[in-house]
Amino acid sequence: MSEPEKNEERTVFSERAEPDRPGGYHGVRQPMEPDAAVPVPGGEPATDAGLTHEVEQALAADGRLEGQRISIRVSGGVVEMDGAVALEFQRTLAAGIARSVPGVLSVQNRLAVGEQ
Repeated sequence: MSEPEKNEERTVFSERAEPDRPGGYHGVRQPMEPDAAVPVPGGEPATDAGLTHEVEQALAADGRLEGQRISIRVSGGVVEMDGAVALEFQRTLAAGIARSVPGVLSVQNRLAVGEQ
């Protein structure tokens, strides 16, 4: 009787393995393409005063934040949020809305919860 064939497995380290990604790149060496820049309305760089107004408008447009004490300051595209909201989801929501405004680079969320 003949012995059944064995499935031969062999280990190949990633540096020597054939590339399995488009363009022939391996793992972490695959080049990262930057995301397309988010255009600012009007095509001009946003000013801090303009961003403050846009963030305030965006927060006011969401009815779930109505009546909450939220103070906005913008410096160099960084939004600082101070004040108080009733619920934790409102704190998270406010930061998400602020991040979605074109021209905002980051958000520092210092909103307190439940201190009305």
